[in-house]
Amino acid sequence: MKRRSGVIFVLLFVLCVYFLSVPCIVSYAKKRAALLFPGAQVFIGGCSLDVFHRLSFTDIRVFNREVFDLRLKRFVIEYDLYSLLKASIKRVSFDEPRFSIHSPAQKIADLNRCIRLSPGKGVFVGKVVISGAGIDIRTKDLVCSGHLSSEINIPRKSFSALRFELDSLESNGVRLEGFLCSLARGAHEGEIRVKKAGYQKLILSGLSGKLRYEKNALSFTSLSAGCLGGKISGEASLSFEKTLSFDMRIDVDAVDLVRLVRDFELSDKLQMNGLVGGGLDCSGMAAGFQSVQGDFAVATPGGALTIKDTRFLEHIAQNSKQPVSFVSDAFKDYLFNTGGMHISLEGNDLVAQISLQGPKGKRDFTVALRDFSLQDLLTRVVNPVVR
Repeated sequence: MKRRSGVIFVLLFVLCVYFLSVPCIVSYAKKRAALLFPGAQVFIGGCSLDVFHRLSFTDIRVFNREVFDLRLKRFVIEYDLYSLLKASIKRVSFDEPRFSIHSPAQKIADLNRCIRLSPGKGVFVGKVVISGAGIDIRTKDLVCSGHLSSEINIPRKSFSALRFELDSLESNGVRLEGFLCSLARGAHEGEIRVKKAGYQKLILSGLSGKLRYEKNALSFTSLSAGCLGGKISGEASLSFEKTLSFDMRIDVDAVDLVRLVRDFELSDKLQMNGLVGGGLDCSGMAAGFQSVQGDFAVATPGGALTIKDTRFLEHIAQNSKQPVSFVSDAFKDYLFNTGGMHISLEGNDLVAQISLQGPKGKRDFTVALRDFSLQDLLTRVVNPVVR
């Protein structure tokens, strides 16, 4: 029924625009834009019509002085009689849109009141093309600027071409500099590059990799970056079928423990040196992690460890039934030749079983992060548990 109503609507639209003047078309377009952006002012510089093929508007501006400003050089709707009879539009093009939001006192999610999306009326769009878009957003929780050009095939749910650049982005602890995501026309695989990426105190440099988007799945392969004096590599896949799910593999090589202590500002809790390598597999859904498994080892010739955190030492002493002074001495200038760490998810806790071997004997202990989430991994203080 919706589809039939859409066909009738489109046919009536063609007949109306054939007989009505361009000013009437512009007036109708302004009213539609005003409904889409409540409280905004709308200006359209020009309009041209090829009744059976194309309708275009030029020099468009939609703005709300307190929130956003959207400028568009040209907006084009392309169709033919056959597509109209099927209640569809072949192609919609946005040429050189410039979109800016300057509302530093509000969060980006709070601005949804500025746009009112309504359900579709049965008219289907086949392809959407965005050329030379500029983005400048400055809100309480998001600051970013960049450029976008894209060609989206709606029936296939895929990008025919894509080039997305971010000069910079900051949002809730995430920082990006020099981000590029591109997919050439006709290519099945694109590339991703980031000059610098960070979350809280974790920094990646020179990130690069390949990406593929097909229907409801996005995959990243051959990912590599510099991290903590060493190298991190891996691959990941995201599925958007019904609900978000993910699988990820991360490998690290020659990560410097001195850099880790320094960059994460842990020097008041411990000192350690050595180089670490290993790998981690994890999977889950939007609600959280379902599986985490990983093994890491210290490279030859080993390293040294001193634990200064009083709370940690007291916890070890309590669980091992040893005096705190004895435990403190055991973890002072402790040299180890070999060391390993096994990571697993036990219920909602991320558990790391650590084993060190050196001239003064073995040091085995367990560290657990309660109610584990990715954000907690990088922001919370680790809660130690010895078993």
